[in-house]
Amino acid sequence: MTTTTAKPGRPAKGSAAMTTAQRATEFRRNRIEQAGQAHENLGTSTEAVLLAGLARQLKYIKTDAGHADTARDIAADIIRELCSRNGIKLA
Repeated sequence: MTTTTAKPGRPAKGSAAMTTAQRATEFRRNRIEQAGQAHENLGTSTEAVLLAGLARQLKYIKTDAGHADTARDIAADIIRELCSRNGIKLA
């Protein structure tokens, strides 16, 4: 009697497995989306996502005058969260 086992690896998304390029594109798209929502999920976001969100807000401060004040506030929240996680005391 022959038994078949599932091959190790990622499960197919849809009807066929994703190519490496598709997987990389999906990963980048998810990271961009997570960075955009980092300020909404401060407690649960990873440090990498928070840093990407911080970089995004700092970019908005310089490039979007109408959004600069809000971007500063969001950046400050992200900085406070990162400092809190890493035991850094701000003066």
